[in-house]
Amino acid sequence: MKHLTEHDEKLLDPARHSLFRSIVGKAQWILRTRPDLLYSVKELSRQLCSPREVDMVAAKRMVKYLWHTRDFVMGINPQAALWQLFTLKLDSASDSDWAGCQATRCSTSGVMLWLCGALVTALCRTQTVKALSSPEAEYYACSIAFAEAKYVMSLMMDWGLVGQCIHMTDSSSAIVHASRLGLGGIRHMEVRYLWVQGEIRSGRIPIKKVPGLENPTDIATKHVDTETMIKCQAAAGLRRWAPSTGLVIALVLPVVTAAASDNDESVGCGFVLAMCFAIYGVCQAGLFAAAALRSMGTTIQAIRVATHTVGTQTDTTIGHEPPTAARAPERFFMSQRGDCYHQRSDCKGLATRTTEMIEVASRPLHLRPCSKCHVD
Repeated sequence: MKHLTEHDEKLLDPARHSLFRSIVGKAQWILRTRPDLLYSVKELSRQLCSPREVDMVAAKRMVKYLWHTRDFVMGINPQAALWQLFTLKLDSASDSDWAGCQATRCSTSGVMLWLCGALVTALCRTQTVKALSSPEAEYYACSIAFAEAKYVMSLMMDWGLVGQCIHMTDSSSAIVHASRLGLGGIRHMEVRYLWVQGEIRSGRIPIKKVPGLENPTDIATKHVDTETMIKCQAAAGLRRWAPSTGLVIALVLPVVTAAASDNDESVGCGFVLAMCFAIYGVCQAGLFAAAALRSMGTTIQAIRVATHTVGTQTDTTIGHEPPTAARAPERFFMSQRGDCYHQRSDCKGLATRTTEMIEVASRPLHLRPCSKCHVD
């Protein structure tokens, strides 16, 4: 950490204090559409009561970054086919530093949630508990992400939607702590964080590993370099705004027409303006219809692959075998203290366990398959 001089530690005068609060307040308003400012705004918001000269310098640096990226917009482009609309995919990711605050030694948690590929939640918080290790800090970040995912899934249930959440983290040790049952080696952890283990072991929210360089929540926990910032911006849906061809035509053509016409033909100019916007609307509707047709084609192809058919009718002539019947849904079994899952309820490895047997509908990603009953 850079050593602060006496000038850096000097408090701001009332006028500059008011300016600092105004800058941070405006940045908080645009935070929903600029997730790349999460960590900067969080750190500046911690100094609102008594900002220093070094905090004003950081605020000015953030304003300069906003000025050079003023044409950035956050696009909401859901990536889901029609057959995926019955069970929406909710992806969550979390990351954490360890004792990043030099004054309090508290860590920072970063969480992001995507619904069908569109960012719906992004937050950055300072942990209230002082973590004694990096895996413990990552586990606390996972608990915040799980809570946000449960909240979004409850909202979806109120709207009559069904969602399946998968959590991603770049800490293997945090996955181990979250997949076990009980405190383990972290005996000082508070009991209110152990509910995450129940969510994972029941299969409601699986957890998986993601490489550290591909974790988009890095921008919510630390200051990153340019290459990492570009990757995280793309994952969050941020891009430079560029007008579409239809919008350019709809805006430029009326101006050219009005300049070429006489002053007495104002009614005709208004008619041309209305026609241009109508053409632009038809073009946008055509683009939407093309996207819907592509999704429909993907759905039909997925149905054909799932049913092993080539056409709408089954060829039953000699030499052609009818398609095989659909496989029965898989069933998986595990015990409360086991470290692997089983595909048969009468497996010898499962019978040796004295704890209660649990049946889940999906494959537990945090457990390894049993070598006795596993079938590829």
